[in-house]
Amino acid sequence: MNKIMSKIVFANNPLDRKSSIRSDEEWQKTSMSSSDARYIIFDSGKTLIQVSKEPGSNSTIYLAKFDSIKKHFEACQIIFLGEMKNIKYYAIDITKERSLFDLEIFVGCKFIDLRSIAQSLSPEDTGILAQAKSMVEWNAVNIFCSRCANSKLKTVDAGSKKVCVNCKTELFPRVDPVVIMLPIYRLTRVVAPGSTIWPSSSTLTNEEAVISS
Repeated sequence: MNKIMSKIVFANNPLDRKSSIRSDEEWQKTSMSSSDARYIIFDSGKTLIQVSKEPGSNSTIYLAKFDSIKKHFEACQIIFLGEMKNIKYYAIDITKERSLFDLEIFVGCKFIDLRSIAQSLSPEDTGILAQAKSMVEWNAVNIFCSRCANSKLKTVDAGSKKVCVNCKTELFPRVDPVVIMLPIYRLTRVVAPGSTIWPSSSTLTNEEAVISS
């Protein structure tokens, strides 16, 4: 069962989100420019991907070092995602500085929509990108306070919270709890949708399912 679950796209984020220290501004300031920091780059919702020469497999998230994105650092939204094996993961949205972004220095990379590249990425990469993309988009659309007319929101906790500068209302990323069921037959077979990319996500299992061993 664990082997099956480990292959579910977007469901396996291995990052430790470090909730106890992500609000530490001094730690973040040091971490962001350290040699252990890696940046996932977004442009208009698309992710910079190191594209495999073998179509359909082995593509990876391009993890940029600080030096390659530092010229965009002040103007772009930076979001702390978490840590894994002593590497600090961040997302940076360069949409506002697209015209200044030099894609040519990232050899073999392209900005690709997450859903279209998911089948070529590892489950761990898709899990990281699911979190990163949702956080980038939440920060991009939540700019003004819904309670105070034209009052801007201040980003705090490295992109995990926003606070109104006027009424001090706190906003957090939206969370939609979802329960996904995987029907099992005699512990050796599962009932799954026809698509191998989404092995247990269909809500129309009865109509779409095929039996696979």
